[in-house]
Amino acid sequence: MRWLFLSVNACAAMICGSYFSWAVAESDSDSEVEKTFERKYGQWQHHLADSGLLGTGSSRIGYEFFDNDAFDAIVELGPAALPHIVEKAKHSDPLLIVAAYRILKLRLEMKREGKKPAEYVWYVEGFPELGRKRSPFGRRELCFWWWREGRHSAGKKLQQFLKEYNGLRKEGQFNEAKRAYGRIVGLGTVALPHLVEKIREGHSELVPALSEVTDGQVGKDASAADCLDWWTKNKSRWTVP
Repeated sequence: MRWLFLSVNACAAMICGSYFSWAVAESDSDSEVEKTFERKYGQWQHHLADSGLLGTGSSRIGYEFFDNDAFDAIVELGPAALPHIVEKAKHSDPLLIVAAYRILKLRLEMKREGKKPAEYVWYVEGFPELGRKRSPFGRRELCFWWWREGRHSAGKKLQQFLKEYNGLRKEGQFNEAKRAYGRIVGLGTVALPHLVEKIREGHSELVPALSEVTDGQVGKDASAADCLDWWTKNKSRWTVP
């Protein structure tokens, strides 16, 4: 059995990118967010054209498409822009899936069973509803599924993974516990309200997860009160609509 992380398979540096402070909030009107997104997207397209990157074909797509201020400006729009980013990624520009991943901070763990290629079977750990496949799951396939269906079960998945994590630690299975904790972090931005609520209930073991998902805006050793205070001040920018 082989352990694989989607963010690694899909070029971690390209998908994960830099750290951002979201530029728009959930409270901003959707029409304003859409207009801002379309303007930023147009600026990115102009950058690609000026750089001679448009029309080069998928075989040449690399860091230069995303490692620039114009693309960063799209990502900096944050969760409020996700509906428009995902919609355009689905229907007209699949490159925007990279922006969606950078905002969602989604990391799903794939497993492969089988000793030789003819026997390989792939599945996503913790998500049996995705089934099993004879080929790896694609990053676009998983992102669109997560946006369409998966994210709505983030609270239940957090509860499940947290129970698994604490149970494994109690049994002394620390490597497996570490993987279970990775699945908690991998729920990403969507799970933030549920993480905060669990911390409110006394689950201080989730503070490092909150810190990682928020790019360190909350310290790994922060108190529950500090976490709740940060969320009160920032939830309008970090809540996925």
